[in-house]
Order: sequence, then structure tokens, then C-alpha cells
Amino acid sequence: MKNAKLLLLLVVILIGVIPLFFSQQSQAAVGAAGWGTPSNPINAHPGYKDVPFFVIVSAPITLQPQQAVLDLPGEVLSSQCTTVAYGSSSQSSLGSYVLTFDLSVPSSTSPGYYQGYLTVYYVNLTSGKTVVESSPVTIPVKPVIYPTLQAVWGTSSSPTFPRAGEGVTPLTLVVENPSEHPILDVKVNVTLPKGVFSLTGEKYVCEEASAIPAGETIPITVPVNVSALSSPGVYTMSYSISFTNYLEFQYSHQGEVNTSIYSLSPFNVTLEQGKAYAGSLTHFFVKLNSSTTGVLLSMIPDLKVVYTNFTETPLSPGEERTFCYEVVTPETVTVRTRPLQGYTGRHGGNREPHFPQAPQHSEQPDSLGRGLLLGWEPVLSVP
Repeated sequence: MKNAKLLLLLVVILIGVIPLFFSQQSQAAVGAAGWGTPSNPINAHPGYKDVPFFVIVSAPITLQPQQAVLDLPGEVLSSQCTTVAYGSSSQSSLGSYVLTFDLSVPSSTSPGYYQGYLTVYYVNLTSGKTVVESSPVTIPVKPVIYPTLQAVWGTSSSPTFPRAGEGVTPLTLVVENPSEHPILDVKVNVTLPKGVFSLTGEKYVCEEASAIPAGETIPITVPVNVSALSSPGVYTMSYSISFTNYLEFQYSHQGEVNTSIYSLSPFNVTLEQGKAYAGSLTHFFVKLNSSTTGVLLSMIPDLKVVYTNFTETPLSPGEERTFCYEVVTPETVTVRTRPLQGYTGRHGGNREPHFPQAPQHSEQPDSLGRGLLLGWEPVLSVP
């Protein structure tokens, strides 16, 4: 009888201790975590302030969260700019809770994945005891997706080729928003090439767009003055773009874009030649830089051609072509060198063709005084 009473007492003790023992074991688990809310997650970027960060935890129905503490790395801070954040909890379903922390990402933070450490204090509803659970939490910081800029002379649907000294010409700034969200209050500042001015005489242009939808591009066309102070060449234009994202955080971005200015003449021709002697063969090379669109049909020197590699050639602005000629120098050389007789071509665009004059070049004796150094100048004819 005495043994039966001892056995019954032991069973009663175990019945009271076993639930208490298991209720304090590591039974809670950390699930998903991210920025925003579980129903509306977002990406966080450098420069974000006071943005909610959520962690979903699950626990037995006997455990209820009382306090949540998130220890943070220096790259992510609490809304009070400390490395410790205190969160609030709400029950999403039976045994599941959402912990929410207000966090900030300094502008100096680099995109990446950072690790925080979550500590949750639960109360055991059966025993009233406190149960502490800890777990690492990954905090992602995504890079800012900035708008891009391209510069097109003319319009985006009808581009042109700017020519030095031609005056007022449209310049189109094509701004693209490659992000998944709209951007607002877009301001674009572009530094113009040397000799190109805004219509108010500034060396830059400033334009605005109220909004650019996600993944879309808008053209902003502005007239500029390609003055007589400009020169043909390739130029780098620096620009800055400022905007507000869909969560009303402001950003700015700097970059560069290349552009070209072409000669007012459709062609720029230079000659490389050898020394010519009366009654001998002379080799020379014609290097042609195009600033127009068309087809070069012929280019004939005013001397007998023995050989040339010239063929009918399509041209586009910025293209360069080099042709070789071998000609016969007459036995009797006149006082002045005769120029290239001319070249003809089909001219693209609506621009009037330019006809440069062909100045005469005086003969110059070579170092031995036995021959002549010939000069050549093209005459353009565009039917």
C-alpha cells in the first residue's frame, strides 16, 4: 500500500513537470523575412528611412511573443539610428506571428546581404514562464536602379547629324526608366559640347519630366545653337539626373554620353602623296571622311590614271574611306598643279550640297631640285 502511494505521487509529479519541460524547449521557428509587409513586400535601397522590416515566426499555441529585439549590423540601423531595434508583434494565424521593425539604410551602405540577430521573448501560457528564442536573420539591401540617358540629334523618330556652325538644331534627350516602378519629378542637366549653347546662351540645358512609367522611355527635345565656335569631332557630354521613386525617396545620378559634330561640308578630304617627277608615275592616297549619307559614284583626278582601287561606295556620317591612285605625271608640267577634277555622288537628306572652291597650289621643288611636289584639292559635285 505504501509503495502504491509513492508510485501515485511520482506520476502526479511527472504529469506536472513534463509539460513545463517541453514548453521551454526550442520549439519556435523563424520563417520568411523581408521589407514591407508579408502581403506587400518591397525592396530596400541605400537611403531608405523608417521602412518596415518583417519577420514571420511560428510557435506552439502555448507560447506567445512578449518582446522582439533585432541586433543589427552597422550597415542597417533602427529608425533611431542605433544597432538595436525593438519590434511589435501581431498574430497572423494560429501559432504564427509577424514581428515588425522600423529600420533605415544609410546612403553609404553598399548593396548586399547583411545578417542581424533576432531574439524573441515568449511567455508560456501554461506555466507563466518566459522562454527565450534566438536566430540569425538575413537583411537584403538592393542596388538603386537609376534612369539612363541617350542624346540624339534631331528627334528620336527622325535623327539628324549636327554640323559645325549650322545654327539652331534640335537635341533630344532620351530618358529611360529601367526599374519596375515609376519615377517622379525627373530633372535632367546636360553639359553641351564646346561651341554648342542653349538658346539663352548657356553651356548646358536643364529639362524636366513629371513622371516616367516603369520600363518606359520618354524623349525630351530641346533646341540648341550649334554655333560657329563649334568644331567637328567626338565629344563627351556629362549629365546628372535627379528623381523621386515611388516611395518618395529622392536620388540623383551622374553619367556621360558621347556625341559627334560633323563638318558643314558633306566631305572632308585629305591627301597623302609622294614626290612627282615629269614623265613618271606618282602614287597618292585620298582619305575621305563623310559627314553625310549617300553613295560616292566617282572620284577622278585630272591626270591619266594607271591604277586605282576606287569603287562605288556608300557613305554614312563618321565613316572614313581611303583610296589609292597611281597617275602619270606629264612630260611638261605647267606652272600650277591641277586639282582633282571632281567626284560625284548621290546625296542623302534634304541639305543643300556644298561646293568648295579648288585653290591652286604652287609647285615646290623637292630636296634634289629634280621634280615637283604636287598638291591636290577636290571639287564636289552632287547631282
